[in-house]
Amino acid sequence: MSSALSNLSVKKVIRALDAVGFDFTRTKGSHAVHRNADGRTVTIPCTAQ
Repeated sequence: MSSALSNLSVKKVIRALDAVGFDFTRTKGSHAVHRNADGRTVTIPCTAQ
């Protein structure tokens, strides 16, 4: 995995998704699910680092 990707925090990823139109849908375990108006879904693992 690229080191640039491993340095992204969960908060930064969520802010970026919010900026491009994704809305929080639900959580399941330690994963947050975000969906946009087109129906595309992104699942983010929210683990403590």
